[in-house]
Amino acid sequence: MSISYFSLTAGGSLLALRLRERFGGEACLPRCQSLGCGHCSPFDDLARALPERFAAGDGGDALVCVMAAGIVFRLLAPELRSKQEDPAVIVVDEGGRFAVPLLGGHAAGANDLAREMARFLDGEAVLTTASDARGLAAPDQVARRLGLRVADPERLRRVTAVLVDGGPVCMEAPADPGCDDYDWIPPGGDLEGYAGRLLVTHEAAGGREDIIPTARLVPPVVAAGVGCRRGTAAAEILRAIDEACAGEGVDRLAVGVLASIDSKRDEQGLLEAAAALGAELRWYDAGRLAALGCPGSDFVRRQVGTPAVAEPAALLAAGEGARMLAGKTAYGAVTVALALGVR
Repeated sequence: MSISYFSLTAGGSLLALRLRERFGGEACLPRCQSLGCGHCSPFDDLARALPERFAAGDGGDALVCVMAAGIVFRLLAPELRSKQEDPAVIVVDEGGRFAVPLLGGHAAGANDLAREMARFLDGEAVLTTASDARGLAAPDQVARRLGLRVADPERLRRVTAVLVDGGPVCMEAPADPGCDDYDWIPPGGDLEGYAGRLLVTHEAAGGREDIIPTARLVPPVVAAGVGCRRGTAAAEILRAIDEACAGEGVDRLAVGVLASIDSKRDEQGLLEAAAALGAELRWYDAGRLAALGCPGSDFVRRQVGTPAVAEPAALLAAGEGARMLAGKTAYGAVTVALALGVR
């Protein structure tokens, strides 16, 4: 998590620097208070600096504001997008007595970060989310902790409502995730007695969703091996990956790694496609790809030094124990293969 600290007063700036020293990140302080500070990013106008930093962030970022909550509300309100996209926002009073998550309590990790900061300051985290008030782990909080992606935010809200209303919610997953607030059942297990379900699957359709409210949580366990012609646009690469996923019933959110030959490191289309997928990029040299013995062609060997790129790249990226979901298939200028990793 990347953390930015904002303050307005001298006392607030001292607290912001103290928090930065403990939790890392960048202290954004008024220019007059940041002279000589090597860890500070000075600003002249909070009304410009804070919204700009918020708009540039996402759910992996956090803004910690040592100032009145009203100031933060008024400056950030026009920039709000959705709980899946917005950074975490926490307000801390200048005395360090209270840490109050304003945005991204679960989805962006604001509640957890507020708790940590309150412990450090010997203060109190003021949590207003319903699940926390009842001492429950909310579904989106569980998803974040387990590294799962939410397939449908509206369905997740319905399951959350079941939980906070006292209904029993189970988690259906290939292995026990160890969440105390949810009974684990294996895939296809008995749903009797449950009022809601969290379904952990890489598949695009979970099944049995008409029985009880169900929210799919998608593990990023699929690796996409990609070969493409020089200059192929990201949109074309993404279309090819979408088609490959659709052909195997895989949710695109499950693609956690995009892999190719290392001679493509500067291929802008691949870089942009990985960013759009929220996927890690991995590169492999021709010798390592060829060593897997995947079927290919002499033409490809002459061009890049290995007879195949997509299939071996997918298998290597998916890790030990991976299995091929979809062998290499050409979609115009793009070749895609999908491999399923072991989580």
